[in-house]
Parts: sequence; structure tokens; C-alpha cells
Amino acid sequence: MRNPPGLATRIIQGARDYQEDDYDFLPLDGDGDRDGNAPGILLVLADGMGGHVAGALASKTAVASFIAAWQAQDNNVDIPARLDNALAAANDSLREKVAADPSLDGMGCTLVGAVVAAGNLHWVSVGDSPLWLMRGGELQRINQDHSMAPLLQNLVDAGRMTAEEAAADSRRNALRSAVMGDELTLVDRSDAPLPLPARPEPARILLASDGVQTLPDDEIENLMRQCAALDSDACADRLLQAVEAKQHPRQDNTTVMIYDSPRG
Repeated sequence: MRNPPGLATRIIQGARDYQEDDYDFLPLDGDGDRDGNAPGILLVLADGMGGHVAGALASKTAVASFIAAWQAQDNNVDIPARLDNALAAANDSLREKVAADPSLDGMGCTLVGAVVAAGNLHWVSVGDSPLWLMRGGELQRINQDHSMAPLLQNLVDAGRMTAEEAAADSRRNALRSAVMGDELTLVDRSDAPLPLPARPEPARILLASDGVQTLPDDEIENLMRQCAALDSDACADRLLQAVEAKQHPRQDNTTVMIYDSPRG
């Protein structure tokens, strides 16, 4: 499917000899909100885990199930409920895969699903794949990070660990929640629609797998600010070029989805 206007999608393998990221999107063509009168888009990204084959299967299965479950629901169901139901379906799909093939036990993925409709942003996420919003020249992370990194930062803030110790801690990237077919104990969701500014500068939404965080947050923000006047395709290219320029010896798969909200 060709990307709709305003959407750029990019994926690189990095230093890995396998690809565990997956993503997809669905133009909503007027069924994005409960009233069915505003076009929108559904964006979904997953980062797999559990080994070369299992991680790729987990992310691919979860993304496909999420999209299919969204489409299967009645348009009168409101967006937050549809996102929750789609997430539950993605989680169930992994449980079914493992039940059919026990060798896949332990596979899973992160998942972030975002809907732009009627000038608002809605989301649901599990894991550490970030969802950012660029508006007014500032980059804001919208969803929660379900890795150990925020807990280590709390220890730094409390003076119980140095920033250097936290950065080097082997637990830093361990996930506290993931889509694996088990009960989802940590889910982040939008409590209310987040209004998106349309003028003078439309909002720019960035979904990514954590491979992009080879770049420090401030560097990502600077890059996003520098390419504010460029289209989403050029901005996505610049982000991945910057990731590759780091030449990290263990560079993870990296996926970015950048969407510019329609101008009002």
C-alpha cells in the first residue's frame, strides 16, 4: 500500500543479521471518529523479541492482528475502546501461536498504536517503543516507557545511583511489560483525546522502535527541529542517517513512522 500524504515510513536492519521490527498503517477514510465524519489514520509499530524467527513472527502477528481487529469493530465503538480491543486481539494472537507451537514460548513484542482523527491523537502502547509529538518546536514523549530505564532514572534522581551507573546498567533495556499472550499488567493509553495544533505549524507525530534511541533524546529533538520545514519523508531519512552515522557496533533494528497531521 502506498503511503498516504504526510506519512513517511522507514526501516533499517542495523548491525543485526535479522529484522524483528514490523509496522503497518490504515487510512480511516472517514471512520476515524465515532461520528464517522472525519478522515484519519491508524499507525501501528511493534518491536519483536524472543529470537531471530520468533521475534519477527511476534511483531508481524501482533501488527496484523491489531489492524484486523480494528477493522472488524463497529464504527460506533469509540476510539479508545477500539484501541483497547485491538491490543487485546494482538495479545490473544500471540497466545494462540505459542499454544500451537510451544517452541515459540517466550516470544513477544512491544506495540504502539496511534490514531489521528478529527484533529486529535489517541494511543495505546505496551513496552518501550516511543511515541513522540513535535509541536511548537518542542519534542514531547507521549507514551510511557515500560523498560527499566525510568526506574533507574528514579534512583538517579533520588541520589542512589549515578547517571553513569544507570546508563551502564545491564537491566536498563529489560521490559517490564510486553505483548506475549499473558495478562498485560502495564498498558499506557490516552485518557482523553490529545488536540493537535493545525496552524501555524501542523503537529508531527513520530513512532519508533527503540533502535532510534542510539541517538540521545536531545539529538532527536534537534534533528526534528532542524527538519521542521521539510516533509516527513526527508525528516525520516535524516533520522535514520543520523542513527547509521553513529556506527554503533550492536545497532538494533530501527523503524520510524512520521506523520504530519492535516492542516486545519
